[in-house]
Amino acid sequence: MITPIKLMVRALCEESCRVCATKLLSVPRWAQGRKTQTSSLCAPCKPNEPNEHAGAVEFEKRAGAGERKERLRAAALEDEGSDAICGACLSRLRQKHPEVRVLDIDDKHKMVMHCRLPFRGATKKLVYRLKYDSDLLLVDTLSEFLAESIAHLATWYKIENALIVAVPLHWTRYFSRGFNQAELLAKRAARSLDMQMHSRALKRVRRTKTQYKLGKLDRLANVNDAFQANRKIIEGKTIILVDDVCTSGSTLTACARAALSGGAERVFAATLAYASIEDAHRTTSSSPHAVTNSKSALDHV
Repeated sequence: MITPIKLMVRALCEESCRVCATKLLSVPRWAQGRKTQTSSLCAPCKPNEPNEHAGAVEFEKRAGAGERKERLRAAALEDEGSDAICGACLSRLRQKHPEVRVLDIDDKHKMVMHCRLPFRGATKKLVYRLKYDSDLLLVDTLSEFLAESIAHLATWYKIENALIVAVPLHWTRYFSRGFNQAELLAKRAARSLDMQMHSRALKRVRRTKTQYKLGKLDRLANVNDAFQANRKIIEGKTIILVDDVCTSGSTLTACARAALSGGAERVFAATLAYASIEDAHRTTSSSPHAVTNSKSALDHV
C-alpha cells in the first residue's frame, strides 16, 4: 500500500529518467521551481533548457555518438516534454498509432472502444511503473493520451454531457494498492476535457482473479456479474468507460452490461493502451469480440 512516507522517499531518491534511465539533474527537489519540483527527467533530456540540450548534443558529437542519439536529442528540443517523460521519449509515444475495436456487449448491443497506445515497449514500462511501483508522477502525462481517446469518441459520435466512469477495483485490492490507476487517469482526463467523472457509478461487488493468466472462457466467467451500477447516477446517460489497458475486452464488456442494466442510454469505452490483437487472440483463443481498425465499420454501431 502506498503511504506518504513512501511517496516522500520516492520523490527524494529517484535517480533516473522514467524511460531512458539516465541520471537526473542533481538540483535538490526543494531548490527547484514549481515546474520542476516533481521532475523525473534526465539531465540531457530535460525540456525548456536549450543550453542543457545543446551541450548534450555537442558532447555526443565529440564522443562519436551515432546519428540516432542525435536525432533523439533534437526531438527533445522540439517537444516540451513533461514532468515524467523527456521530450524525445514523449515524441516517440505520440507517433504511435491508436486502435479502434467494436466489442459485443450482448446480442443487441455493441460498444465502440478507442485505445491510444500499443501496450509494449515504453508504454508497458510506464504503465507498470504507475500500477505496481506507485509512480504517481506519471498520471499527468499518461492521462493526456487517454484524453485523446475520449475526445475522438466524443467527436465521432457527437457525444455531449457524457459521464466518464473508470473500471472499479474491489475494495480489498484498492486497500492493498492504495489507489485505482484507471480512476486517477480518468479524473485527470475528465478535468482536461471539462467532462463529468463519477467514481461511484460502478462498483465491483466481488473480488476477481487477475485476467492475464486466464483463457477465453475463464476470462468471461471471472468477471461475469462482478459489477453493479448505481442507477441514480447513470440512468439515461451516455457512459464512457475507462481502463488503463485492454486485451480481450472481457472486463469492459462486463462493466458495459452492468451500465446498461442500470439504465445507461449508450456505452463507449476508452483505454490508455491496447495489447496486440495477436497476443489477445493467443491468450483468449479466438476471442468472441469483433475487432476492427476501420472507422467506416463503426458507422453502424
